[in-house]
Amino acid sequence: MKGKNILILVLLLFALVLGFILGRGKKGEERVKERIKTEIVTKRDTVKVVTPEPIHDTIVKWQVARVPSDHFREVTKMIKPHDSVDVTLPITQRTYRDSNYTAWVSGYKPSLDSIHTYNKTVYTTRTIERTITKPPRKWGIGINAGYGYGINSKLFEPYIGVGVTYIIF
Repeated sequence: MKGKNILILVLLLFALVLGFILGRGKKGEERVKERIKTEIVTKRDTVKVVTPEPIHDTIVKWQVARVPSDHFREVTKMIKPHDSVDVTLPITQRTYRDSNYTAWVSGYKPSLDSIHTYNKTVYTTRTIERTITKPPRKWGIGINAGYGYGINSKLFEPYIGVGVTYIIF
């Protein structure tokens, strides 16, 4: 009988050591859950250029325009002038250029009073959120309470003690 008790005690001690080793050993694979959030913000900056200077003038063509003529009078007689006169005008194309714009203006004595450009800037923010979850340990050592078969009393009875546990769920 005494040999049986020693065998049970050795088996319990072996189970305790085995549970401790397995509980400290491989803990399982970590699970990594990634959540990627991309936020795009577009902003427009206004660049105002007042009275820009032309960098290039080109005469594109000559155009004939009919303009009214003036009346004039001589002291001795009245001369009726022509109703209008043909005038040849140069049509000029002016180029205005900066690092933010290029503008072409055409006409007779053309000028660019001002220009507003709306530069587009895109800001992209990318946020990566990683959640690492470790699986729970399956083996453990803890204080147990329960109902079991007593070694000495040979009866089923409640007990409180230290034991090895295996977590099923």
